[in-house]
This record gives sequence, structure tokens and C-alpha cells, in this order.
Amino acid sequence: MNNTDAVARRIDTCRPRCLSTGAWAPAQGEVRALARAVAPRTPDEAKGPASTLCTFLATPCGWLHEGAPDLKALLTDAAIERYAARFSGPVPTRQIYVGRLRSLQRALLGATREPSRV
Repeated sequence: MNNTDAVARRIDTCRPRCLSTGAWAPAQGEVRALARAVAPRTPDEAKGPASTLCTFLATPCGWLHEGAPDLKALLTDAAIERYAARFSGPVPTRQIYVGRLRSLQRALLGATREPSRV
């Protein structure tokens, strides 16, 4: 299996623990499509965006867990800031999650990955 196939497989088989089966069923198509749009390069990198997005969707972000989430309406700057303010984990972990949400937000808008900083 090449790396591209491994990345696709990781995204296609993700199943978050933070969302109930009833919430995951309508959300999985949107979550997986956006995780692909971020263009992860490795299977380990592929897990992060989908997992973080599901964690975001499990919070009071405006999605009622009925029907597919409207990610463009939900994943706003203000919503990401509220998520960051409520985050109860360590600061470095919060920064990673917020960075992933920003990457997902850029992917929604059709923006490309931020260039690597050397």
C-alpha cells in the first residue's frame, strides 16, 4: 500500500469516540471530505484533522447533531475562539487543536496549506 492509499484508508476508517453513533452518521461525509481537503501527507497526519473536527463538533458549537453539519457556518473565527477559550487541556494541546481548526477553516475556503517555516 502506498502512502496516498494509507492516508485515504486512515480517513475512511476514522470513527470518533467523542460523537455518538447517531451524531456521527450524518456528520461522517462532511468530516471525511474536509479531512481530505487539508491534504495530509501521512496516515498519522490524516488522523489529526478529523479527530479535532469531531471534538469541535461535540462541543456546543451550534450543530444540533441532526443532519449533516454546515461546516462553513460552524467553523468561523468566533467559534474557534470560543472553542479555544473553553478548552480545558494543556496550552500546547490547545494550540495544536486550534491550529488544526484553522487549517480546516482554510481548506473550507479553498486555501492551500501554509508554507513550512524553516
